[in-house]
Amino acid sequence: MQKIYNRETELNELQRVTANIADSKGKLSVVVGKRRIGKTATAKHDGRNDLY
Repeated sequence: MQKIYNRETELNELQRVTANIADSKGKLSVVVGKRRIGKTATAKHDGRNDLY
C-alpha cells in the first residue's frame, strides 16, 4: 500500500462516513477533485474492498 501524505482530514472523514454506513439509509458519498491528486488511493487507503 502506498503512503498517503497530508490527507488526515480526508481519511478521518472517510472513516467517519464508513463507520456509520448502516445508519446512512442509502446515502451516497462521492470523492471529487482535480485529476491525479489521489482520490482513488485515498478511498482505497483503509483496505476495505467495499469502498471502491
